[in-house]
Amino acid sequence: MYLVLPSGGRPPRELLVPGVRHLEYEEAVRHLLRLLLGLESLAIGEEHIVAQFRECYEGNDKRRCGRMLHRLFQRALHLAGTLRSCWSPGRAPSIPYLMLQRFKEHPRWPRVRALVVGTGAMGEETARLLRACRIEVRLVNRTLRKGEEVAERLGLPLLSWENWREAAKDVDGLFLCTDAPEPLWRGSETETLGAGKKQSPEECRRKEPLSLPWVLDLGGIPQSSPESGAIRITVDDLRECAERLLETHRKGLRRLEQEADITARALWEELSGIYGDTYRRLALARAKQVVRDRVERTAKKTGADPEILEAMAWSVVKGVLHPLLSNRTSHTNRVWRLLAETERRS
Repeated sequence: MYLVLPSGGRPPRELLVPGVRHLEYEEAVRHLLRLLLGLESLAIGEEHIVAQFRECYEGNDKRRCGRMLHRLFQRALHLAGTLRSCWSPGRAPSIPYLMLQRFKEHPRWPRVRALVVGTGAMGEETARLLRACRIEVRLVNRTLRKGEEVAERLGLPLLSWENWREAAKDVDGLFLCTDAPEPLWRGSETETLGAGKKQSPEECRRKEPLSLPWVLDLGGIPQSSPESGAIRITVDDLRECAERLLETHRKGLRRLEQEADITARALWEELSGIYGDTYRRLALARAKQVVRDRVERTAKKTGADPEILEAMAWSVVKGVLHPLLSNRTSHTNRVWRLLAETERRS
């Protein structure tokens, strides 16, 4: 929750409870940038969070924002895209990628069949990864038109929503990728292998053949019931393997994290009024002083007209600074700040 409070104001009482983390000023801006860069995500560096954030901002919440939050969100989205394009170490991991690594523990891998329920961003990527592994996969989506678009794009069969639970009994992996408000999969009482007991992959191997699929639940809201009796892997369960699987990728994100810190500082200064214009004025004042000093010395040595020399020198300076004068980004603001700090040191 992002709030702009009046001077001396405090967050609402409902938020002042144990377990709620409060960030203010530059720290809040830094957290937002890290969020959009996937640096706060389980699958560190993932990109799905950007679409989720944008959907939230551009939906009903947009009309609740004032000028400060509008500028914060719009600038943060733009800057996050720039930072990713410059410093991302390559294809980002994702929750579907991590879930697929867990599915590879299935005793029948790679001779397995999968059903993906939901063809949103998560479902489509899950299906694409499964297909890349040459796994037999089928799709199902509550909205037929959206499901048909994804199925055609991926070249995969689409089942009707009414029949997917019956079809799920004949697959090895059931990937739940919807945002339904309550569990879609509760298993079957007649086929449950010890209801209420979560089975490990080792227990599964001892109890082949399986009468229920592995349930791989990618929902932010759980899409499956713990009492289904099947092996059930949720997003929270992925924490055990995420650190190990993404260790190398995390190292490649160090430069991105450093740039995010620098950019967050510049963005906060821009929002709080100490932004590029201030530093630009200081830097240009310094440049003018340097020009005058050099013109004066050159005129004494050569006898040239000081006004002509100053006009020539200043045209050169403006040519050199043209990229900074014609663009306004966090990176140009950083250059102006460096130039202004040079003046302070001198």
